[in-house]
This record gives sequence, structure tokens and C-alpha cells, in this order.
Amino acid sequence: MVRTIYGFYEEPLLFSCESLTGALFLVLRLQGEDGVWLMSGISEKRLIALEKNELEIRALYLNPESGFLYLVRNNEGRSVVDILEPGQLTEDMLPYSGEYADYQIDEDSSRREYDIAEVADDDNCAVIEIAFEKDDSHAHEISCAALGDALCNMQLLVYSLAYKEEKTYGQFPKAIREQHELKVVETFAASFGVRLQSGSFENDEQKTATTDVLERLDLLLNASESSDNLRFLLNEESNRTAVYYNNLLKGLKRNNLGFRFRSAMPMKSFGKHHLTIRNVTDTIQRISNDIQEINKVEEYDGELKGIDIEKNQFTFISETDGENIRITGKISEKILERSFLVPSRATVKVKTTTSFDKVTGEERYSFLLMEVKNRQE
Repeated sequence: MVRTIYGFYEEPLLFSCESLTGALFLVLRLQGEDGVWLMSGISEKRLIALEKNELEIRALYLNPESGFLYLVRNNEGRSVVDILEPGQLTEDMLPYSGEYADYQIDEDSSRREYDIAEVADDDNCAVIEIAFEKDDSHAHEISCAALGDALCNMQLLVYSLAYKEEKTYGQFPKAIREQHELKVVETFAASFGVRLQSGSFENDEQKTATTDVLERLDLLLNASESSDNLRFLLNEESNRTAVYYNNLLKGLKRNNLGFRFRSAMPMKSFGKHHLTIRNVTDTIQRISNDIQEINKVEEYDGELKGIDIEKNQFTFISETDGENIRITGKISEKILERSFLVPSRATVKVKTTTSFDKVTGEERYSFLLMEVKNRQE
């Protein structure tokens, strides 16, 4: 994919491009040669320096970061690639000394595209950039429903990572929602790109908490191609993290979207991730097949409404952050013989099992009452 054209005469003479895996290259058309190009791998940092006219063009070919170059020839419609060392270059293959890209850089665009850690530092916030790729292409549009679905699930995933002690049901605490709310601040033409930012950090504690969230999100995305790593991470997280990550992936699959993702904190960039539609589908399959269920024992305060020993069922109304959630399920054999006072105010321990349907990937919940402590005790 061509990123930026720096010189053009009847055809591009110098341009940057990006491979499907995200590798960057600077491509130079050789003078006097039809269909012959010289390619040098380039980092984002050096590309910025080139666009700011801080580096000569020839320097990027005489001192390639990878140590070698690619010479690409068009041979009857087929590309023939040779690997060259800088010492093999002749003077007529190189731009003149003192020749720069002479590119009029848009400072805001440059910061957005390459230096999001600097953006995070300047604004003292967390930054997330997501580029959605319809049909794994570079179409610059997306349906409102698909975009809303993806952004909503991304926000819920961030909340779930932030709320380490979360309950399976009920809304997230107000403090979690306020501290980790993301806002859309910009869109950009990288497929359909969206930049999200947190609010400015008021203290180091808030910054540390957000750093922890982005580090774990980075690990989760990085583990998507490994069943063992994905299973380990999701079992370490809350049940809802698995559910919201699954929902994010299902929404991408449903709308035929691949996506590119990266995030940053002040002066700290995390890894870049690229999930094609096939990657998304495979990860959903791993969650439903390899991570068949996730178990967590959680404690709830509220009212024990009913116990039916014969049917082995219980009903409990959990009161979490002002919201009443009804939980029904089975009773553990360990407490079936004890006497219960209902209705009564109580603190209960409940084992929550989240399982995933192998065919649809839909999540299912079941509850097992492990312990009851009546408030009157």
C-alpha cells in the first residue's frame, strides 16, 4: 500500500509504502531505467526525519537500517527481486548529495501517524488508534452500525480490564467509567482510522492504572494467535474480559472487518497489532474451542430471595453500585444440608462459569451457590 508520494513525474519517483504485515519501505525509481526500483526498509522514526527534511534521501540507501536493499525489476509483468548491499550501489543509482524529499509535512498528521507517544506526552493522556479494514481492504468508509459496535465493545473491554475485582453482572462502578472513558478525538485516512484518547491524567496513580490496562490489552492482542497464551491470559482476567473481547471479535467478523491497533502512554508506545478477518475468525474459534469455560468465585452483597432444596435452586438479588441484579442457579452440595433464612440480607459466594458455544461463539453463564452468610449472624 502506497503511503506517501514525495516525487512525481508521469509516475511516482519517490514514495513510501507499507506491506500487509506493516513493514515500511522507501522506494526510489532509478533514473534512466524503466520499471526498476530501489527499495530500502525504513523505520517510522527515520521516515519522520525524511519528511521533516532532516535526512538526505541518499543517506537512507547508503545506510539502510536492515543492512541491505532490494532492487526490483519489472520483467514481462512479473517482479524480479535482487538483494543488494550498499557497497554495490553506483553513483548513478543514487540521488544527488544534498537532495531532500522537500515534503511539506502536516505536523498534526505526522504526530498522529507516527508519534502517538509524543501526542500522549503532550496531552498527558492515553492514546489508542484503530484502523478498520473493510474486507481487509483500504476502503476509507465504514457503516455507522459497524463502527458503533466496534467502539462500544472496545470501551467495555477497557472497562473490564480496569475493574480487576469486577462482578460478572452489574454495571461498572462510576469511578471506573469516569477514569477509563475513551473519547473519539479524530478520524484519519488509514483505511477508516479512529483515534481515541482518555482524559488528562490528574495524578500518577491514575496514570499507573491506565498504563496497567494498556499493557494487559497489548498482551491480550499479542496472544491472539496462540491458544495456550490466550487461555492463560483470559483465565487471569475477569470473566467479562473474555466476553467483551469475544464480542469485539464477533462484531468485526460480522461486519467483515480486519483492524490495525496501537496504543501509547506519555513517552511509551506499545506494540502494533494487525488482525485480518481470518485472524479474527481463528481467534474466535480458539476462544470457543480451546477456552471452553472460565470459572470465577465472586462475592455479592444483597438479598437472598429464595432457596428450593428439592429443585436445588437459589435466587439472589445482588445490589452493586445501586443496581439490582437477579442471580439464579444451583446450590453446592457442601451447603445443601444447612438451614437458610429467606428472604434475608446476606453476603454470598457464587461460582460463576462462563462457557462459549463452539458453533456460534455465544457466551453462556451458570451459577453455583458456594456459601451464605446472613447479615443477622
